[in-house]
Amino acid sequence: MVFVPGRPIPQGSKRPMMVRGKNPHPVMIEGNKNLLDPWRSKVTYEVARAALEQPFASIPRGIPVGVRLVFVFDRPQSHYGTGRNADKVKEIAPKYPSGAPDTDKLTRAIFDSITDSQVWGDDGQVVWLEARKVWAGTETHSGQGVHIQLGVMR
Repeated sequence: MVFVPGRPIPQGSKRPMMVRGKNPHPVMIEGNKNLLDPWRSKVTYEVARAALEQPFASIPRGIPVGVRLVFVFDRPQSHYGTGRNADKVKEIAPKYPSGAPDTDKLTRAIFDSITDSQVWGDDGQVVWLEARKVWAGTETHSGQGVHIQLGVMR
């Protein structure tokens, strides 16, 4: 298991753009590339580093893989009281981060980062997935980031 600290960034929101020049043509570009690239690089590095500490550094192509992801987000300030209650979560605050970003888009960024780390051959090897979003400070998750657990399915 590895924890990658930082705000999890989703992947998958693309927008069209026209490339000008001698041969103009349309292309699709990532909607939040400025945030996504550093996040994916960080995940790729941490996963590759953690894999070197395991009995195996990579999972060969074709071997089925199970993945557990827990995305941890800081609560917005509006979820907390004021004054002497500034450190207490309001009773009306949501129990889970059920809004954006989408869990599937967060997962896509992690899977592509793991592929980039060469820990597995391809994310098509994933046969089992559990992905959750939680608030920091709940379920013993202290800070923003993602917990990643991989295993070979038998």
